[in-house]
Amino acid sequence: MLMRRIIVTRAGRPALFRLGAIRRNLPFFLLLAVMIAGIAAGAIHGRSSDVETLKSLDVLFLTDFAAKRGEGLLSTFCASFSSAFLFMLALFVSGSSLCGCISSALIPFVKGFGYGLSVGYMYSAYGFMGILYNALIVLPGAFLSCVIITAAASQSMKCSLKMISLFRRSPVQDDPRIFMKHFLLSMLWLLLLSAVSSCIDMGASAVFSQLFNFS
Repeated sequence: MLMRRIIVTRAGRPALFRLGAIRRNLPFFLLLAVMIAGIAAGAIHGRSSDVETLKSLDVLFLTDFAAKRGEGLLSTFCASFSSAFLFMLALFVSGSSLCGCISSALIPFVKGFGYGLSVGYMYSAYGFMGILYNALIVLPGAFLSCVIITAAASQSMKCSLKMISLFRRSPVQDDPRIFMKHFLLSMLWLLLLSAVSSCIDMGASAVFSQLFNFS
């Protein structure tokens, strides 16, 4: 699976930095660039956003930092995992459809935009303390979550393109169930990693949230 190929090392060198691995994972790197562009766009837009805007987007992007400070650990985990699950579900649906390669490419941008929105607003409203809040509480879980969503988007795009290539052939030579099974297993593995990301988010919130008072 993609995440395993990214983190596994061989002969003392990270597989991620080998030329062959870069070629195989080119969609991942391209989608990661899309997500970074989304973060930049969100940060720019977040500087002119208000609290009400952040609250309206909290279900998907966890941008309501005030609510996060007052939540219990279980609530923090559920909120973080629910957000990740919605993105993973959208990517699974995209990967299961013939035209899903388009939406699979857009979802990392949307995910990055949400994170950038929070960063831009916190910096604009609270300066250095806002950046420190993001670095200590938001970034640990958000970084892993962004990588997971990018990996899932890459798998989703590949599956959708594979379906297009198969159905363009007449007759269909390969069984679509084979790569759909691999796609499902990859998404389940990435969803499990999303739960780990949510645990990190919960832990960072438990340790550092009481250090900040933005009232």
